[in-house]
Amino acid sequence: MTTPTTHAAKLFAHQTYCGRSLTDQKIARGGAAATCRTCSRASAADERAGRLMQVKKLLVSQRELHEVDARRDLLGTERRQVKAHTSELEALEADVIGRLVHGANVEPGPLVAQVDSEEGKRSPAWKHEFEALCKRVGLDAEAEVAKIVARTPATTHEVLCIAKQGN
Repeated sequence: MTTPTTHAAKLFAHQTYCGRSLTDQKIARGGAAATCRTCSRASAADERAGRLMQVKKLLVSQRELHEVDARRDLLGTERRQVKAHTSELEALEADVIGRLVHGANVEPGPLVAQVDSEEGKRSPAWKHEFEALCKRVGLDAEAEVAKIVARTPATTHEVLCIAKQGN
């Protein structure tokens, strides 16, 4: 008979061996060992292999730690580079857009550029609450919403479009 502490130790060993959470799996006790229906680990040889795997999985090597640390450093460096390149690109685009809006010509060549204005979307988050308030006060909700939308200028932003000229 398995005592609760040894059974818990076996479940922990199995979780380490199998890599799956045993609370989500239906573990049926069969004989001296617990059987996982996912990986079907039940034999005595598997028990010994499981103990070996448990020891291996519980040991984190210095090489692994160095690899994680190095990849974190690399990712941090790449993020900083992307952020720097993004800000440089935004500044360059803003400069080109500003000059094109004020009438600058594009040098002849294979690329053409133009500035398009895109109307931003209006956020309807306020609309539902405002309509409910109008109904409580006794106002025509649709008419009041239409007044607000008419008085609110839509946000626009300029987009730089660059294309290759056809041959």
